Amino acid sequence: NLEFMHYFEYNKNKLSVTKGDLKDFVKEVKKQLDEDCREKVTINVYSSASYVPTKTYETNENLTRIRAENMKYDLISFFEKDEKLKGRVNVVIVTAIVQGPEYIKDAGNTKKYGPYQYVGLKTE
Repeated sequence: NLEFMHYFEYNKNKLSVTKGDLKDFVKEVKKQLDEDCREKVTINVYSSASYVPTKTYETNENLTRIRAENMKYDLISFFEKDEKLKGRVNVVIVTAIVQGPEYIKDAGNTKKYGPYQYVGLKTE
């Protein structure tokens, strides 16, 4: 099984399946389905936002949900485009949570809040 983790900057919510580590992750899932005779794969999505307030998305609950939904949509779109992979990849949002230390008007403290701004993927 594979794992992927990406930490977002403040208010960011989108990645591309054609760049960086996410590209490597989907490439490896594809390889397992193509070459390693894996019949199906479920990709579990775990999303988080910190308690640093967001005006852009109104609430941190919206931000973490958008992160998870964007990831799910992009993964499904990527795999469904390939006729050989169509219907073989299931993407499930497991969590979309707000967590981390209490916000005390120190939004610039990325060391404190950064670990709670993420999207993670795990295959099964």
